[in-house]
Amino acid sequence: MTTLNEKKETKETIEEALSKLMGMEKELGFLILGVVFGAALGILGNLWVAFLFELIRDLIPTESWFIVSLLGLVITTILSLLILKKSFESAVKYIAGEEKQTKVTKRQE
Repeated sequence: MTTLNEKKETKETIEEALSKLMGMEKELGFLILGVVFGAALGILGNLWVAFLFELIRDLIPTESWFIVSLLGLVITTILSLLILKKSFESAVKYIAGEEKQTKVTKRQE
């Protein structure tokens, strides 16, 4: 026969497991949301770039088109690298935060 204390511990264990599961589901939801928004922004960004290139193609002389394209490539690469760097730093900060929270929880036990 189980005692009242054992039932309480079992209930706490189940609640803790459900809490962790809900947290993991929430993280997965945010991951999927991020992927979907990233894909949508990528597609829309490509459409806007194509549209703007069509608009400015008549404004730039044919002889200068290579230089302008190369300059655009360099600027786009720099901006992309800055965005990737900032995203990576944010991800590392959140991952480290989760690890710190795990350490604090383990110490309390």
